[in-house]
Amino acid sequence: MSVLQLFSQSEIKVLCKHQSCVLLSGGPDSVFLFYQCLKWREEFGFNFMAFHANHGLRGKESDDDEGFVRELCAQHKVNLIVHHYHMTNTAGIQAKARSMRLESMTKVQQKEGIRFFLSAHHTDDFLETLVMKQGRGSGFSGAQGIRRVQRLRFKDQSDFYLLRPLLCLDKKFILESLHQEQRPYRIDASNLSDKYLRNRVRKQLQIPEPQKLLNAATLLQGVNAYLDDRVWSMAKSIGPLVPEMLWQSWPQELQFRYLRFFFSRMGCVTQLEKKHFVLFEKQGAFNLGRFHVRKKRQSVQIYKT
Repeated sequence: MSVLQLFSQSEIKVLCKHQSCVLLSGGPDSVFLFYQCLKWREEFGFNFMAFHANHGLRGKESDDDEGFVRELCAQHKVNLIVHHYHMTNTAGIQAKARSMRLESMTKVQQKEGIRFFLSAHHTDDFLETLVMKQGRGSGFSGAQGIRRVQRLRFKDQSDFYLLRPLLCLDKKFILESLHQEQRPYRIDASNLSDKYLRNRVRKQLQIPEPQKLLNAATLLQGVNAYLDDRVWSMAKSIGPLVPEMLWQSWPQELQFRYLRFFFSRMGCVTQLEKKHFVLFEKQGAFNLGRFHVRKKRQSVQIYKT
């Protein structure tokens, strides 16, 4: 597959002007993306390195994944950064792992001057995420699924971008392509376990016309990007203490996003959901662990204890 089918000419020009980094787990999706990056390097001079996160949750299997990735990168002369984590398989582990990876990506971005990170999310991931978010009552923001281009901000550091160029491809195509080209990859056994919600959704999900759903979600992404930019601008000028009259003048979707923004910025790894926001509206106060929001003295206060 040519890069022209995944990126426009203008996107290619921008990508080739900056340093990029592919998120490489060793699984089939990220390996497929890795080989695409190699083709882009040969055809367009695409400059990229790789990042691997070893969470240590599967013991020897995790170490074998790392070994596979190290060998793959060495074989193709791609610089690799590996971060190790000491984690235990407890409740909320997936959210904690995502938060730690984001923090690691920020460190890599600062040290290596990375402008773009590339992730191997594909169409199946998109649809699964859409169903899961709606099941959690995530509202408008959840109706957009996974964004192809996502601007990331971590605390007060500079912006960088997460690109998902494989969203136009499904898992079947990826696996068939790897098989045809005889490309080896690793299998994460935890992806087969019914312990995790995503795995259960994956096994049961049947959408008769997925392209229509994808098209609708893509339209919403433009609106969502506008709202995110507005929240960022408002947060810089207003901060975590909002006059109640101003708060009440905002539509509920904007209030929810504003609260979610500050919880995330303060370090909350638990995903804020609509049910939490409804509870805050009823009680005038709410907390997720050390992260609080309350209505007091004619203002809405967002803070961490």
